[in-house]
Amino acid sequence: MKWLPLKKNDVIYAIAPGYPYREDLLEIATKKIEKWGLRLHVPKSTLKPYLFHSQTDQNRLKLLINGIEDNRYQALWAIRGGYGSNRLLPGLLEYSKKNSNIFKIKPKPLLGFSDITSLHSYFNKYFKWPTLHAPVLESIGKTDFKNNKLEAIRKILFGETSEIIYPICLMNKSFSLKKNNAFYLLGGNMTVVQSLIGTSFDPLKNNKNKVALFFEDVGERGYRVDRMLEHFKQSGVLNKVEAVFFGEFTTESKEELINIEQALARFAKEAQFPVYKGLPVGHGQGQGVLPFNQPSRVIDNKLIIDLR
Repeated sequence: MKWLPLKKNDVIYAIAPGYPYREDLLEIATKKIEKWGLRLHVPKSTLKPYLFHSQTDQNRLKLLINGIEDNRYQALWAIRGGYGSNRLLPGLLEYSKKNSNIFKIKPKPLLGFSDITSLHSYFNKYFKWPTLHAPVLESIGKTDFKNNKLEAIRKILFGETSEIIYPICLMNKSFSLKKNNAFYLLGGNMTVVQSLIGTSFDPLKNNKNKVALFFEDVGERGYRVDRMLEHFKQSGVLNKVEAVFFGEFTTESKEELINIEQALARFAKEAQFPVYKGLPVGHGQGQGVLPFNQPSRVIDNKLIIDLR
């Protein structure tokens, strides 16, 4: 299913399913989006910090469902990541089972990354909606967020981009995707995707499509990245993937960055499918947008995602 491109005066619904957020950064992001001719709606009850989160589980779920089913809103955009989205999945599933009309709702693009990976997985798996692994509103509100990155998001939302192309590098030369290959890209933050293994929300569980996985992460150490990748292998979730794509893995330590690169290289060497790196997507400087659950292919060391 495809969403309809946004148009001027459309309203984006802001969600905060994880950590509390900075209101000053949200205000700056709001002004930037309003320059596009769009409006950003932030429910008044969104920020009432509770434990690790922006609100209680019950209220965060209620706010999320409201954004999903209310036709006044044409997109959902996460204000911040941080731990919390996965706690909403059981309630979201229960609600979906009791309200079959939710599957008749026109798809809305969901934007966000990091902890929002849990919601990407749910929307892709149960709603069959495409979603956008993209910077959260807090990121856009920062002074160092590049104008060209913001413009790229605008073009995607307004339907001015028919495809996204990223150069990539094949890490294991003995494998490559066949010409005219086609697959659907899923995944997100590696730690979050790993936490979904063994649950009903595992993006690959009972998935009959040709699927490739994307991974990125922040603040991890090399051995922990290696351990997660080994878990993916031993759990069997990688047995039917078409390929794995690595985005940005960021850390403050140069030594740990080298360790992470070694972990990724070892994974690629042992993999029985193509493994690519180089996607400028994640918590680093790239700030790229990566559509999930959209027809994708690899041609001449380029990842091409069809948005038509």
